[in-house]
Amino acid sequence: MMLSGYLSEQDPVKNNFQTSILNPLHQQYLNSQNMSVWNYMLGMVQAGAFGYLAYEHLKKYGFLKKN
Repeated sequence: MMLSGYLSEQDPVKNNFQTSILNPLHQQYLNSQNMSVWNYMLGMVQAGAFGYLAYEHLKKYGFLKKN
């Protein structure tokens, strides 16, 4: 009985925000989208570095080393 009186006194919008199970996931999504361009650029640099190192390794040792 006391609990129902307490819940009715709170702001319904705030109560709905607190009880929504998707709010933490939505906040995480918004934070990840904020940095998406930066993450894309870093991924491209990482892929380019891998390609360069793979090319240098293949140039030095070849694909299949023959005895």
